[in-house]
Amino acid sequence: MPFRKSILIAASLGLVAAPVAAQTAPEAPATTAEQEQTMQRAGLIFSLFANAVKVDEIPEAEKDALIGCLYSNTLETISQATGKALAENPQVDASDPTNVYLVAAIVCGAREAGAPPADASAADPAEPATR
Repeated sequence: MPFRKSILIAASLGLVAAPVAAQTAPEAPATTAEQEQTMQRAGLIFSLFANAVKVDEIPEAEKDALIGCLYSNTLETISQATGKALAENPQVDASDPTNVYLVAAIVCGAREAGAPPADASAADPAEPATR
């Protein structure tokens, strides 16, 4: 019986000490501006890739390559490579989600560099028919 009381006392002390231990855990290091930008770009890329697989104008091979890229790489890796490519090409507007998608797709090998967007015809306004 004394052994059983010892186990109960030890268990109760452990439960009491657990919240204290959780409260005294060291804080995570602060993120840098570059890390924050990488995380935001990663979220954007994920959203863009998720939407791209729903678009009929994007070829199935490109969609498959996007999914394969996400499966084989972390979003952080894709985002960093995309950020590097955007930084190396200042003529490309990095604030335009279409450009971010195109560069990320090129980085992933889903598109060829210099290829026109698959949905370019949908983006261009149709000319009115003349009578």
